Amino acid sequence: MNSYLEPLVDDLLVLWEGISIAPTSCAFPIVVRGALLAVSCDLPAARKVCGFCGHSTTLGCSKCLKRFPCLSFGKKLDYSGYNRGLWAPRTMEQHMHAVKDILNAKTPTQLEQITKATGVRYSELLRLPYFNIIRQNVIDAMHNMYLGTSKHVAMVWKDLGILGSSEFEVIQTSSNGNWKNPIQDIFKI
Repeated sequence: MNSYLEPLVDDLLVLWEGISIAPTSCAFPIVVRGALLAVSCDLPAARKVCGFCGHSTTLGCSKCLKRFPCLSFGKKLDYSGYNRGLWAPRTMEQHMHAVKDILNAKTPTQLEQITKATGVRYSELLRLPYFNIIRQNVIDAMHNMYLGTSKHVAMVWKDLGILGSSEFEVIQTSSNGNWKNPIQDIFKI
């Protein structure tokens, strides 16, 4: 992934410093600046772009240091223990320390040991002086909704008594009647 990111980051560094352009409609040149605001993609792509290990590793979260252990050889990870108050958040300082160790690794084995212990890989995005790879790596809302998170939350709220039949009827009525297709309005379909 880094071989694709390198030229992009080179251009983003130039834009961060600013480029001078002289539009024909303006008497003097203006400086234009640009920056990468966020990375938003599905989890496997986000992990590769931002330099995190995949979600199926023991340190698979890009926001915290919660370990998801494998209970026995050949079994899936144990994703239990959802007490977020006990999870240590990732920090850029820790991340950069791990990346420094990765870049100084002498052997592939040492590199793999550091990666496994920290859940971190090198990303070209780290060359951007303004980019916080932890905070600006956002959860992809489309995939999150597609995978049924909102339905799951609604069912939990139903089970807890927060939403009842009347609330679901209001939601259904709203979904059925208030949304209009602008293409239909434009073309009178």
